[in-house]
Amino acid sequence: MSACANPIRARFTFAIVSTLVAAVCLAGCTKPVKKKTTEEPVVTECVLPDDQANSLQGRWARLPIKVSFRAGTFSSAEIQAVQAAAASWNDFYAQSKNAAAFDAAGYESNLNQSLPSCGNTLADGTVLYQRRSNWTKSPSAVAVTTFCFKNATDGGLSTIVNSIMEFNYQNFFVPRSGLLPDLESIALHELGHLLGLDHSCGALRTGLSNVACPDHNTDPNHFLVATVLFPSVLFDSTGAGEIKRSLTENDQGRANCLY
Repeated sequence: MSACANPIRARFTFAIVSTLVAAVCLAGCTKPVKKKTTEEPVVTECVLPDDQANSLQGRWARLPIKVSFRAGTFSSAEIQAVQAAAASWNDFYAQSKNAAAFDAAGYESNLNQSLPSCGNTLADGTVLYQRRSNWTKSPSAVAVTTFCFKNATDGGLSTIVNSIMEFNYQNFFVPRSGLLPDLESIALHELGHLLGLDHSCGALRTGLSNVACPDHNTDPNHFLVATVLFPSVLFDSTGAGEIKRSLTENDQGRANCLY
């Protein structure tokens, strides 16, 4: 984390919110579970377990969050997958908060940058980038969400100013990579970060220790493994990524604490 130079008195900080990494299942792993026909029950209150108390990164000043797509990079099917993920968050917040989380109507952006500009609002909203052959971050990172936020002066949650979301199309998503994540599932995870949620377990941005992540091989039925905000995505022996298109009670309860 590094501070952004800014002449304004408010302090803006640059932070990497999320790096979703790949985890290949060992022999005997089952194939990805298809989307359930019954959704998780809707949680309408803030539920923040003690061991996840530091897992709220920040919040936007207002909802919905405008989402733009880098012009000419996403196919219509890929845009629809991201929109479906945004709709899942919107359906949840409509029931829990009577509000929409995202405005992802298919806006296009011509901005050509990989990092948000601290201290300035992105005119095009949050820009989603598709990386094809120039991925410079960790090769095991499926997606990365980066944002700028303004530190709170009262000790409360920081205010998110702008953000950029990147998908690794060099090592994932394309047939030549051999690892094909479910884009809607990945987008659902990254949009959770965009709202201000940290992972459901593992290391936090602050460097504090969160609840330890269960081993997905030895304890595959642990409730944290099922969360959308679990810090890694699993792949079966065929290279197909797991499908997580439903928010769990843990995802929902923590999200209710943001807005």
